[in-house]
Amino acid sequence: METQAPRRSPWAAQALLALDREGRYRDTCGLDLRLTRAFGFCQGVQVAVARATRAAEELAALGKPASERPRLFMTGEIIHNPRTNERLAEAGVTILPQGNGLGRLAVVRPHDWVIAPAFGITAAEEAELERIGCRVIDTTCGWVRRIWQAVRTFSEDGLTTVIHGKVEHEETRATASRVAGAFVIVRNLTETQALAAAIRRAPLSPDGPRFADTFSGKCSPGFDPEHDLVRLGLVNQTTMLSSETEAIGEILRRAVDASPAEGHFRMLDTLCPATQKRQDAVRELLAGGALDAFIVVGGFRSSNTAHLAGLGVGRVPTYHVEDAACLVSRDEIRHLPPGGHEAAVSRGWMPPAPCTVGVSAGASTPQSEIEGFWLRLIALYRGEVP
Repeated sequence: METQAPRRSPWAAQALLALDREGRYRDTCGLDLRLTRAFGFCQGVQVAVARATRAAEELAALGKPASERPRLFMTGEIIHNPRTNERLAEAGVTILPQGNGLGRLAVVRPHDWVIAPAFGITAAEEAELERIGCRVIDTTCGWVRRIWQAVRTFSEDGLTTVIHGKVEHEETRATASRVAGAFVIVRNLTETQALAAAIRRAPLSPDGPRFADTFSGKCSPGFDPEHDLVRLGLVNQTTMLSSETEAIGEILRRAVDASPAEGHFRMLDTLCPATQKRQDAVRELLAGGALDAFIVVGGFRSSNTAHLAGLGVGRVPTYHVEDAACLVSRDEIRHLPPGGHEAAVSRGWMPPAPCTVGVSAGASTPQSEIEGFWLRLIALYRGEVP
């Protein structure tokens, strides 16, 4: 799908200038486009992508055939944005296969270069790369490292670490690997309530799931609920919803207070400031009311983008799209449904003009993709593209 054509339209420059300066553009077609005051790439993502790009350029500048220079690997996606990862692949970066534990690093040789993404890598992977002796380009976000330090402190103080995060997310796996003692991962309030019941030593419902079933694969080896749920420390994956982390902290604090054991609870705010700023900006835009639709632009695998979209669900028709191409037509939109794992196509998404559409973008969404989305949205309302 051609998404660059609108940039050549007479109104495009005026629209981009207004959106950049004022965060709002009102078109003669009746579309009132409003942006959140914060959106798109955060500093940590900018640094990570720049370092990876620079490494690829440095190798290319050697002037040697690809077969005679170090290979450039990445342990996983640099960020959860498909176009960014595709551009790095085009520059010569190879993403290592996922799964198979440390076996996936077997292809790496001492003369190769390996990029550790913004989410970080596990302690075991870090040690294995050091053993291999390859060059590591570490792009781990500074806020992720702050969490690693927090969980080390928890372990030193004899606390069990509770991580509010997604067990399948690279950042949460990397953080869990830094815990020297016991840990357990909770994804949401439902799992937190199950954990709170175990903390209070509440009797299990005969029809309900056992602790071992609920937290299978989500806690440290040999985790003992009776012993390991007395002294707790809570941190969160940097991209989680701040209000949910606060609610989880309150639930756990009350459970510890109600426990028959002499417990202790400590909570550290490890949410990335950029994530918080974007969430607050979405809340602010939604609180202003008058929106006929709210659209968030970002990779479908992007946790922070999904949480931004989640703030609009139930308040206004909300869509999480990956890029401009997801605006298939004036009738169809390709989006990730709330809580979904696969994209879907919905019809009748476009509010009739005059209307007001709010737009935001995740911290891993490049400005070029955001602008391309704005312009296609406006062009659809103007009837200039199919």
